[in-house]
Amino acid sequence: MRLLSPLFIAFLLLVSSCTSKTDKAQEIVRDFSKALSNGDSIAIKRIYPSSASFFNLFPTMGDIDEISAKEDGDYILVDCKSGHYDEHSHFVQSKFSCWVKDEDGKLIISDSKGLITLPEEFGTYPYEIGAVTKYSKDVELGNKYEDIQRCFYTECLRNVMALNLGIERVSWSWEADYGTPNGDCTIKNTLPFTVKNVKYKITYYRGDEIVGEDDGTAASSIDPGSMKSFRFYSSGVNGYRARTARISFEVPESQAIEWTLRKSYTGNEFKEYLDTKEPKSSSI
Repeated sequence: MRLLSPLFIAFLLLVSSCTSKTDKAQEIVRDFSKALSNGDSIAIKRIYPSSASFFNLFPTMGDIDEISAKEDGDYILVDCKSGHYDEHSHFVQSKFSCWVKDEDGKLIISDSKGLITLPEEFGTYPYEIGAVTKYSKDVELGNKYEDIQRCFYTECLRNVMALNLGIERVSWSWEADYGTPNGDCTIKNTLPFTVKNVKYKITYYRGDEIVGEDDGTAASSIDPGSMKSFRFYSSGVNGYRARTARISFEVPESQAIEWTLRKSYTGNEFKEYLDTKEPKSSSI
């Protein structure tokens, strides 16, 4: 009987060890998938400790249909394909990857990619402002997610105010013939793009007392630099009581979001936003 050589035995042991590590890594990822499916937050944080502050961003995971693993430096890279239901209850199939490593004698997931997706309404905004790149993994996305949201909506709020201020009142006048306030107004779009569905609101006063209000559409569409006139009839308002009036204009918030998405950015905006954040007060 021919004995196996020590070199061949060492090779078999090495292969067995590698296979065992990749198998265990796949098992860890399957356990993680089951924890997601069951909503087991304790197991999720135990298997994937660095996700403790953002694991609620992970999707509801279905069964893993395909899985493979290979060594990737100090990590074992586990690639998966799984089906799950998105926030609209649509069944989708997606691919994701997990980086598994040994920490104090136990395998954990240290990072992943493909489990966290930014809201579609953000478009390319997070990339344009320098918050993330196409190479960003889930730990980075999860830790920045809240700040990206705040940065986006802060910019939208700025644009809402800029939009409303961008509709300039050129002239307006009113009278109260037969007790019903009515009149004319001309507005100008000082913004660098077409604005749609501009609304007006008129508030009538007798001294400091509000005696009536009226609102409506000032312009369905107005191009940059253009002017448009409209007439208004404030039925339901007692014109005999009204002595003064104030008119204001409002552009739909949806256009502020569109403006936010199509603006040009330097790529430093996210850093600048973080620099202006108030530091969290430390507990004593």
